[in-house]
Amino acid sequence: MSVVIVAANTQERDLGSVIQELNNLRSLVERLQRTSDLQTTKIEGLQQTSRDQQAILQTQDVQLRNLKAENQELRDIIFELTASSIQESRINGSNVVTSDFDTTLINKISKGDFKNIVRKENKTELKSRNKRLLSQSTVSPPTKDFVAFYAFMSAGATYTQNNHVLVFDTVKTNFGNSFHHNTGVFIVPTSGLYVFTWTIREHNGSHHSVALVINNEEYGAVYQNSRPGDYDQCSTTVVIYVNQGDDVFLRTRYGTGGTSGDIISNPYGRTSFSGWKIH
Repeated sequence: MSVVIVAANTQERDLGSVIQELNNLRSLVERLQRTSDLQTTKIEGLQQTSRDQQAILQTQDVQLRNLKAENQELRDIIFELTASSIQESRINGSNVVTSDFDTTLINKISKGDFKNIVRKENKTELKSRNKRLLSQSTVSPPTKDFVAFYAFMSAGATYTQNNHVLVFDTVKTNFGNSFHHNTGVFIVPTSGLYVFTWTIREHNGSHHSVALVINNEEYGAVYQNSRPGDYDQCSTTVVIYVNQGDDVFLRTRYGTGGTSGDIISNPYGRTSFSGWKIH
């Protein structure tokens, strides 16, 4: 009886060992499967990278062919221009290109050997060329009848009242000397058709309506209402016939919510006023 019990115990231990080995094998298979899946993912990523690299190489190959074609076109153009220049200088008897340079230059250009191309010009021709360039006509100064001005605020200012005239203390253009920076008023020197334009810059909740006034009558206006923390600006233009002696200026007026806060002007954006006569 004891022999049978011993045998049964042995079989149970053997069965337990087999089960343990099977569990170990199952765990190993699962780890191998996870490793295989990971490797498969990496392989797929490498394959995609390879396809992307091939696409890039194809694109670069097309670009390279295009650059070669453009390079050849440029060589052809340079060849034609140089040959034409040489022919013209020979016809005119000019010594801009020396006699030992003509054939060598054409041969080098046709071969694309740009680094070794040397153009020889004598000092007399260089002086003559510089003299011609310097003798070209320059822009003529405005005639005495020309009228134009441009001015801006050198810094911001606080305007909280209506009918307050804006002053532009920095004047950059003042043909006709009719804009007065200390008052902000342009006094029309000659009757005619004029253009007036102005830009207003606001910041951090300021809001203003600014009108173009001619002899105390408004002819146009802009309104800017900036949001808290923001910089905003607006501009407008008026084309109008004015008479000699008319006063033209900008002033604040009543707008939605009234006039309040600072009008901004700095190197990042100027509050400005301009005008010029067109006829």
